[in-house]
Amino acid sequence: MAKNEGMEKHEEFKAEFKKRVKEQAKMLYRKSLDEISDRHKFVCVAYAVKDIVIDQWIATQKAYDEKDAKIVYYLSMEFLMGRALGNMIINLSSRDEIKEAIEELGLDLNVIEDQEPDAALGNGGLGRLAACFLDSLSTLNYPAYGCGIRYKYGMFQQKIENGYQKEIPEDWLRHANPLEIKREEYACEVKFGGYVRVENRDGRNYFIQEGYQSVNAIPYDMPIVGYGNNVVNTLRIWDAEPVVHFNLDEFDKGSYMAAVEQENLAKTITEVLYPNDNHYAGKELRLKQQYFFVSASLQTAIKKYLKNHDDIRKLPEKVVFQMNDTHPTLTVAELMRLLMDEYNLEWDEAWNITTHACAYTNHTIMSEALEKWPIELFSRLLPRCYQIIEEINRARNEEHKKQAEREMVRQQERTRVNAEKKASANKKSVARPKRISGKRMIFFAFQGNTFDKEFNGGYIWAPISNKAGNKFHHWEKLLDVRAGDIILHGCDGYIKAISVAKTSCFDCVQPEELVVEDLWDREGRKVECDYVKIEKPIKTSDFKDDIIRFCQVKYSPFDKDGNGNMGYLFDINRELAKIFIRATVNKNNYLNSIDYINDFLNEE
Repeated sequence: MAKNEGMEKHEEFKAEFKKRVKEQAKMLYRKSLDEISDRHKFVCVAYAVKDIVIDQWIATQKAYDEKDAKIVYYLSMEFLMGRALGNMIINLSSRDEIKEAIEELGLDLNVIEDQEPDAALGNGGLGRLAACFLDSLSTLNYPAYGCGIRYKYGMFQQKIENGYQKEIPEDWLRHANPLEIKREEYACEVKFGGYVRVENRDGRNYFIQEGYQSVNAIPYDMPIVGYGNNVVNTLRIWDAEPVVHFNLDEFDKGSYMAAVEQENLAKTITEVLYPNDNHYAGKELRLKQQYFFVSASLQTAIKKYLKNHDDIRKLPEKVVFQMNDTHPTLTVAELMRLLMDEYNLEWDEAWNITTHACAYTNHTIMSEALEKWPIELFSRLLPRCYQIIEEINRARNEEHKKQAEREMVRQQERTRVNAEKKASANKKSVARPKRISGKRMIFFAFQGNTFDKEFNGGYIWAPISNKAGNKFHHWEKLLDVRAGDIILHGCDGYIKAISVAKTSCFDCVQPEELVVEDLWDREGRKVECDYVKIEKPIKTSDFKDDIIRFCQVKYSPFDKDGNGNMGYLFDINRELAKIFIRATVNKNNYLNSIDYINDFLNEE
């Protein structure tokens, strides 16, 4: 019985598909299917297949929305997709029925597929990689959008005349593309040029771009069908349209070029993949192209996120922007601009979101592949992004300077410790503190760049020695930790987490995620911890007077001037720890529900 039901559904599907193909011929061309050309037959079959795909497309997006799934936006200058119709039929779960239906209509599937032009959206390896990546994301059921440009002429068609290459336009859209959908409801404005006006309100500077030219970015969506799983993701390619299509006043004045200036501005952006950039105009056009699709993609991604989420600060939990090589790297500056100028975030908040929401794949380190732009061109065309990049560069230079200073201090510390080691070769490294019966010990950990990795892993770890065999008191301090002890976690001048030790210290080789430099021995010690992240961290320098009062003994986490000591794990004075924790709880009320925190604050 089940077999008969399956055959009935099989035949019903074929009959419905054949009906759709015939109806397309009638509606589009006012002819029967056997009267139209092979190209028109391709269009009819493509629309019929798209009808099936769209049902799965809608269902996929609905499932993602219900799961509140995290979405990857894969930003790439090119997508070498190949012919879409044949690939869709292969990937659809109903591919056998479709092939049979096409044959029963008297059509040759190979001839029909040959009528489809290659989508001129990519050139070579980079574009093919991007296309395969999108196919894989759909097949593996990862929510994803591919984001690029809807080039009208693509790269070019190659002809050989008299032994020489001749390039001619590849007009793949001259008959339109039946497998795409224009989504005008998601159009957005992309601005070029002008200047940035600074306006101070309530003690804060606001940056407003004025005097600019702009185009409307119009998305066209193409389905990316997963293999045999009914999952359909989206390739969103952007076309540019003028904000004002035609200026009649200029035309009436005889200024015919000025009348269509906006139209020409928009058209040039999306006409050709990789315009020749050995001249200034070509460089400018490439920069416009890259900013155009990056800005449009980010604007719509943020709006999509905010439809179902209230807090822009949690964007990285649900969105990631994957940059495919150097072309979309304006994503960083543009995301900063949107977060600060459109959503009114402060620099630090915006930078934290950006660094957690952006990912980058570099395919080559050859200088010719790492794009550079004249400052005059970049600052004129993208004035606000240029300001942001200048600030990023300044901040990075400052951080490099601080790193160099810290390394100098570390070297001095190594020299000092080596001297101490030689002087006390036969003595214990550090005297163990006395434990107060019935009370937890309190520790302070300086984690810096390792904070996120150790937080996510739920542990603290330190080596036994460095490569030279030197041991340090702040590493051996792990030996004092017992299950139930409390640890304050410092990073970048803030207390960013509190944890309770789940285990005592035990021997453990260096976790793989901490292998960042070859300074330490792989043998080490580990304590597993139950971390609680502090949403509103306190700044330790705000408590300098208290720090100076309680940190006058050797091996304190802070020195006599109130600055953090160089090292990893330290005992902390219990009264100072109470000051820190009480201030943290006052800013983060949810910490009141944690028993070990309350017990410590209320101890006699």
